[in-house]
Amino acid sequence: MYKISPTSLLVSLSIPSIVLLHLICSPYTKIEESFSIQATHDIIAYGIPRTNGTQVLAHYDHVIYPGNHPVPRSFVGPVVLAGLSKPFIPFLTNGLQLQIAVRGVLGLFNALSLLCMRRAVSTAYGTTASTFYVLFQISQFHVMYYASRPLPNMFAFGLSTLAQSQLLLFKSTNAKSPRSGRRLRLALYLLTIAGVVLRSELALLLFAEVAYLLLVRRRRQPMAALINEILPAGAVGALIGLALTVPLDSHLWRDRLLWPEFAAFWFNTVQGQSATWGTSPWHFYATSALPRLLLNPLTWMLCIPAALASPATRRTSAAVVAPALAFVALYSGLPHKETRFVIYVVPGLTAVASSGAAWIVARRAKARVYAVLAALLCLSIPASAVVSIALLALSSLNYPGGVALTRLHALAGPTAAAAAALGDATHQAPLSSRVSQQPREIAVHIDTLAFHTGATHFLEQPPPDSALASLLLVGSEARGGRGSGGGEAIRWSYDKTDEKFYPDTLRSVAFWDRFEWALVEEPARAIGAWEVVETVYGYAGVRLLGSGEELGFEEDGVGVLLQRGLGEGKVWSSIWKGWKGVERVGRGVLSGRWVGIGMEPKIRILRRLRGVT
Repeated sequence: MYKISPTSLLVSLSIPSIVLLHLICSPYTKIEESFSIQATHDIIAYGIPRTNGTQVLAHYDHVIYPGNHPVPRSFVGPVVLAGLSKPFIPFLTNGLQLQIAVRGVLGLFNALSLLCMRRAVSTAYGTTASTFYVLFQISQFHVMYYASRPLPNMFAFGLSTLAQSQLLLFKSTNAKSPRSGRRLRLALYLLTIAGVVLRSELALLLFAEVAYLLLVRRRRQPMAALINEILPAGAVGALIGLALTVPLDSHLWRDRLLWPEFAAFWFNTVQGQSATWGTSPWHFYATSALPRLLLNPLTWMLCIPAALASPATRRTSAAVVAPALAFVALYSGLPHKETRFVIYVVPGLTAVASSGAAWIVARRAKARVYAVLAALLCLSIPASAVVSIALLALSSLNYPGGVALTRLHALAGPTAAAAAALGDATHQAPLSSRVSQQPREIAVHIDTLAFHTGATHFLEQPPPDSALASLLLVGSEARGGRGSGGGEAIRWSYDKTDEKFYPDTLRSVAFWDRFEWALVEEPARAIGAWEVVETVYGYAGVRLLGSGEELGFEEDGVGVLLQRGLGEGKVWSSIWKGWKGVERVGRGVLSGRWVGIGMEPKIRILRRLRGVT
């Protein structure tokens, strides 16, 4: 039986804790996550129609804005995520909290899969290696940051990591035992289901694993292994995956027979349309993506080679590294490349690195070179953690759309409440009378940059008579609050018409005349009389400042981070003054030069000026 000491438990809890820390620090999403986060919202807010669901589906984002979803993705992940998140709604008070809860559920699932990998590392390589595995994993940036992001890759990540944990146990133990056979079958089930339902590129990882198994582990009887183990497991996994995705997605995408991942594979790979989003050189994954994913250079420069060199760990480590690198090599043939496309191999490579680290540390008393390497390893982990924290801080500044929509409601709320003449009288009325009142309409236009950088449906105020508004209102009233839009009988409506697909529409006076507020990148594009109420700044890169060159407060990312984290007050003011003092000292040492986090105007919050020509 696997025993957990208090220290080991504390180390294990660091994985979900760091995942949630990244989520809280960066709660908004980007366009890559748009389908999954919007679909999860729509399922929670409107439910899944059972039969003829035209009226319900008319509220779904992919139906209203089909141009934003050129390739169909599966609803299976959002359906599961919505179902697991819905019980938390009565305890929440607004849409941002609900978005955080939804992402938190996904993040905790992926954290659980990483903990299963830690347990496999402990069995395969020992307790010290399992501790190094956690330390390496939490000091990386990308896995911790992406773990809670509703990308199809991250829905698949948890299943692929669970599969690889079973494969690690299979590769490190007696392959002929019945338990090893069950582990292999479970791994094949999980990889196949994840590939069929969530991300088709996992077929390459499955192929790499199967090829290694037949060529190395089952080389004496490859056909028997193929017929008796691999094909049956793959067939069962494929049938389960197809049974999950085809009926549900055909229904929700309003298609007779749809397999989203096959459609995406055909569109991106066979037709080559993925190149529309940019291309990278063939070596991008090897020379850029993997080093950034692993972050700590000693993991791949020192620890993985040590694990492959050690006789005690060589066989198991090679069985993990070879399929992972084969997957990366095969995937490098596709011109369009993104770091997240190969994130599945990180847990396995980190596991191998942890075994190499344990091997080095165990020999630190035998020779001075091992003592030096062990010291470097121990120093590299907090150094990587510092870099990871810095990347988290910078990344959190990349969501001006989410910030702008949140600020819009804060700015427009008092104005709208006064115009509606409702105030506290409405809030104090019974819920039944509140939802029966005729709400005032407030229309908002959200431009492309705003909804690409965080303006999701979760951040919108739900209609006061909707089920979601009522549930959030219950949570708010339980805490003595006003709820999410239910207390002022205001019906907000949001438009995301994209100029890319409807250029003529956005040049129409009648189109702009519908809106009271707008979130736009360029105010000149808004036709009519508008005033800029507030400007939301976003990350513009790390800047090298010359002597005498200063950043204004809104252009200084450090000040923005402190303000968002602490709010305006004495604590924020004291820390800000202290930071400026550090800057003055630093400039004195560096001949007036300094390094700053640059910010630039991204989104303008506009308010309509009625009666002005």
